[in-house]
Amino acid sequence: MFCVSAGLLSSLAFSQNYNAIIADYLSSSASFRKNGSTKSFVVKNVDESNSLKGDLVYIEETLNGIPIYNSGANFLIKKNKVSYAKEYFTPASHTSASKKVKSINENSLDLFDIALTDLGTVNGDAYSFEKSKSKVSVNSKTIYYPKNNELRLAKVFDFEDINTHLGWHYIIDVETKKILSKQSLTVSCQVDHGAYDPILVDIKPESKTGFKPKFVEVSSADSSYD
Repeated sequence: MFCVSAGLLSSLAFSQNYNAIIADYLSSSASFRKNGSTKSFVVKNVDESNSLKGDLVYIEETLNGIPIYNSGANFLIKKNKVSYAKEYFTPASHTSASKKVKSINENSLDLFDIALTDLGTVNGDAYSFEKSKSKVSVNSKTIYYPKNNELRLAKVFDFEDINTHLGWHYIIDVETKKILSKQSLTVSCQVDHGAYDPILVDIKPESKTGFKPKFVEVSSADSSYD
C-alpha cells in the first residue's frame, strides 16, 4: 500500500502553487523569454523564512526536460505574490541547443574516462556510478551547458581523484567529447558580506565562478497579471 505523509502532501501543494505564481511572473520576464524556444522550469527548493515573513523559492530552468547549468532564479514570495526576484537565466540561444540525447547513459563511461585521462588516472575500475563501499562513487547527471551562445548537451561528473584525494567537477560535451569545464572542489570560499542586499544572498548549488547577480525588487503592482 502506497502512503504519502501529511508533510509531503504539504510540500507538493506548495510546489504546485508556486509553479503557477512563478509561471505568471515569468510570462512578463524579458530575460526568460528573449532566447527563443519553449522553455520551462522546476522548483528545486522552498525555504520558509520567518524573518522575511515569506518563502524563498529557487527554480532551475530546463529544456527538453534537461536542466540548464546555472540558469534559474530565486524568489521571495509573500501572500501568494512575488515580492522580490533575482534572475540569472542564461543568454545562450535555446534554438541552437544540441539535441542528441540518445545513448547518453551508455556513453557516460567513455566520457568519464576522458576526465580520468586528463587527471592522469588509469585505474577506472576503482570508480562506480552506484553507491559502493569498495569503490569511489561518482555523481553524474546530464545538463545543457552554455558555451559560445549555444547550449551544449553535456555530462557532469563530481568525484574524488584516488591518487590525490582531491575533489573534481568535470563537464564534458556529449557530442564533441571535449572538456567544457574543469574545477577543483577543494577550494576556499570567501564572501563579501557588504556586497549584496542580505535579503536574497545565496550561492547557487552549481555556481563556482563567483557570479554576482543583480537584485530586482518587484512592487505588489508588478506582481499581479491579467
